[in-house]
Amino acid sequence: MLMKGQTAMEYVILVAAAILLVTGVTYVIKTVVLSG
Repeated sequence: MLMKGQTAMEYVILVAAAILLVTGVTYVIKTVVLSG
C-alpha cells in the first residue's frame, strides 16, 4: 500500500488541503456569525 517517495508527498498534500479547508470553513463561519 505504501509507495516509496510518493506517499510522503501525498500525505503532505492531503494535510495541507485539510488545513486550507478547515481554515476556509472557519473563516466563512466567523464572517457569517459576525455579519449576522
